[in-house]
Amino acid sequence: MPVFISPYIDELKILIFGLFKGVMTRSKNANKKKGRKRGTAESGYTSARRREEKKFQPIAVVFKGEEIQEIAGILGVPEPDDSQTLLGAVVLNKFDVVKKLLKDGFSIDSCKEDGVTPLMWAVRLKHREMAKLLIKRGANLNMADSEGNTALMTAASTKSWTQDLFLDIWNIIKDSGFNINHSNKTGNTILHFAVKRNWGVVVDLITMDGANPNLATNKGVTPIMMACSRHQVNIIETLLAHSADISLEDQKGCTACCYAIAYMIQKRNVTIEFAIEEMISSMRTDNSKLSVKCYLKIGVAT
Repeated sequence: MPVFISPYIDELKILIFGLFKGVMTRSKNANKKKGRKRGTAESGYTSARRREEKKFQPIAVVFKGEEIQEIAGILGVPEPDDSQTLLGAVVLNKFDVVKKLLKDGFSIDSCKEDGVTPLMWAVRLKHREMAKLLIKRGANLNMADSEGNTALMTAASTKSWTQDLFLDIWNIIKDSGFNINHSNKTGNTILHFAVKRNWGVVVDLITMDGANPNLATNKGVTPIMMACSRHQVNIIETLLAHSADISLEDQKGCTACCYAIAYMIQKRNVTIEFAIEEMISSMRTDNSKLSVKCYLKIGVAT
């Protein structure tokens, strides 16, 4: 990043808002005319294997034949074995069976090589109350599956989970000491997923609780770059309020400002000249100290 960018960070923030604000205003008029440091979660399978479990209760004793077939279909296995008895009770949403198995000594975090724990299955299947039960019974929130996703990340990336459902779980676990800045194998964090889902309330809450807005994916994409590429003005404002760094560059050398301009060109069908014109207009309106000459200098350098 060129060293001369840093004095103009505040002005660049104004430019991003000015760019979106200008186009939104013109669009409305047209319509009227018409009418924390990144961490690594534990491998679920490895962590569970470290603990010696008590004898498995035969799955055929706990479930009926048709239930075992249903479990097999949900888990995607030819035939569930005795180590998957707790998983079976979770996916079938059988609270009494789950409670009994836990009382009998089944590991609450038991899983196969894919690392998918009972809690993750409850989340996948949107069994909210089951997920709450497992969390309250001590399910490890830092365990990750083979893709590096924790149960909370699974919830944030599962379409059937709404923002309200996520917040319901969040209120239970927010003070449990889990690693909020864990990233999966592609470098995405919970914050990245929340931005993708356009969950403004979640973005605000988790950044207040320590989610780092400047962690980047393996391709160098930060949450604010994602927000700029989606024209999520409220989320952009929230991230900036929590010290999101708009001078960071992705693998291609693009900043959040580049993503904002690209959105306008691709989605709003405007020319790059128009986009720059909006920025210039914003600089004049907001009395920015960043001159057009300096901006063009930055544009050439980046």
